[in-house]
Amino acid sequence: MLKTNTSTDYKGQVMIDEKMVVYLSASIDKDQGVSTSPSISIREPELYQKNKKTCREGIQEFLKELWALEDKD
Repeated sequence: MLKTNTSTDYKGQVMIDEKMVVYLSASIDKDQGVSTSPSISIREPELYQKNKKTCREGIQEFLKELWALEDKD
């Protein structure tokens, strides 16, 4: 028996000086309305270390927007 589901990908990047420092992604399962395994990948560790506050603010903004999508009916 085949069982399928529909999901929406949600992606973001935290940029510093036009370089992607942090890549963010998540999938939202349309059937259950929740995100599955949000992922945070630091692509430029040196820039991340020098800009932690900005990077973390971007990560928090991504998560807030992801949760708003989950809450949307």
